[in-house]
Amino acid sequence: MSVPRMRTIAEAIEELRRDDPHTSVTPHFLRQIIAKGELPSIRAGRKILINLDTLSTFLSQPIPEAKAETGIRRIGG
Repeated sequence: MSVPRMRTIAEAIEELRRDDPHTSVTPHFLRQIIAKGELPSIRAGRKILINLDTLSTFLSQPIPEAKAETGIRRIGG
């Protein structure tokens, strides 16, 4: 049985930087995707813990096509 590699947000960023010193992933980004429910997390008191393997899988997924902005649109009648 393998034990999940759970880390706080700061510790997860440290691990990512160890593998890729020029990563653009930030604590703010991790908090955003956790808040949106895109990345599962566990609260342990005041700490938020994330599974490093789940984070790696999430970051490895292809980026979905963003909805194209159409510019200015008319409001009302």
